[in-house]
Amino acid sequence: MDLLLEDSRIDYALKFGLAANKNRLSYYKKALADPRKAVGDPVLRPYVAEMLDALSRMVFTDPAMWARMKTILTRKSLHEEIEYEQEEAPKTLDTLRRVLRERTND
Repeated sequence: MDLLLEDSRIDYALKFGLAANKNRLSYYKKALADPRKAVGDPVLRPYVAEMLDALSRMVFTDPAMWARMKTILTRKSLHEEIEYEQEEAPKTLDTLRRVLRERTND
């Protein structure tokens, strides 16, 4: 995430839409550095919530952004299903082999 924080795109996004309080950019950057930790920090939590709210509004009110997000989510979901099936396939084959062995031994 450190590379992300040094990226000028993050500065741009914070200055032009994600950060409600431009005087507190360092707080937003700290929240982005470790979002999981920031959610547990009472000082940084509101900054995480503001950014999430701003991003949600941007995505859900812009048809092009929403379409792109749906495409990304669909691809990710399909990829995860394929990975799951690849992980489960050997287990399924082993179970089938075991059952067939047991039945032929009876």
